[in-house]
Order: sequence, then C-alpha cells, then structure tokens
Amino acid sequence: MKKKYTILILLLSIYNLTYSQVTDNRKLEGKKIIKSFPINKSLFDEKTDGGFTVMIEKTPIFTGCESEKGNGVKSCYRKKVNEFITSNLRYPEIAKKNMIQGRVIAKYIIDKNGLISNVSVKGNEYLLDETIRLIKSFPKVTPAKQRGKSVKYEMTIPVYFKLDDK
Repeated sequence: MKKKYTILILLLSIYNLTYSQVTDNRKLEGKKIIKSFPINKSLFDEKTDGGFTVMIEKTPIFTGCESEKGNGVKSCYRKKVNEFITSNLRYPEIAKKNMIQGRVIAKYIIDKNGLISNVSVKGNEYLLDETIRLIKSFPKVTPAKQRGKSVKYEMTIPVYFKLDDK
C-alpha cells in the first residue's frame, strides 16, 4: 500500500545545484536600475551579501561520492540525493487523503562542517514539513572548498511528490 501511494517523488532530474537569485540595486545618473537574474555560482569569484562564496573550486561531496572527480562529483551528488529522498520520503497522510501532489523547492546551506542548515521551502503547505524533515535528515557531506578552506554553500533542489496512479 505504501508503494501504491508513494512512487512519488523526487526525480531530481531538473536539479539546480547552484542557482539562486541575486538582485542588484544601484543608482546610475539619478535613475534607479533594478536587475534580477539567476546566476550560476561557478561563474563569479566574489561574496554575496550572505557571505557565501560564489565561485567554488570544489563543490560539496555527498556521502558515497568521494572517489568522483570533476563533473562526476555533481552527477554523483544528484544521484545520491535522489536515492536518499526516494528511500526516506514519507508521504504526508493529509496530502494522500486529499490527493495532493506537486513540487516543493527546497533551499538550504551546507555549512563549513558539512552540515545542513537554514532550510527554506516553497510549495504546497501540506508538503512543506516533510520536505524540511527530509532535507534536514541528509547525512553529513564533505563541504565546498575555496582556496583550500571549507566554505558555506547554498543549494536549491526540487522535491517531487507524486501519488501512484493505481
């Protein structure tokens, strides 16, 4: 029955490892110019207001991906996160009863020690608590590195909730 209701889940196929939104407000010749655009954190070498390193030499490494190199680290991270979510997600009973499905966007920080913190979510209210619980239960990871030092790193992932069609 559990399988019937929860083949759900989390096809992190559209996984956005390093995207966030930055707003740039500045005055130019008396006119205020406002720009909002997504940035790829691997393109810039500067700090954002939150103190996060934007250009990363080494992205975080999920448990089980330690032997991967280059782009293989990101692929492995996505795969391991997907496996973790698929095996640990508990579909909320109220969402099952009301046939609620959908996507929740989860943003979180991997701190300098490789621990998950500052989880924020957007999506259907009945799916939010489970998404937060799930993200907070991620195992400790190898933190991102910049110039040989561990740094905080912000991640954003979609979490999909899908009821079985049967």
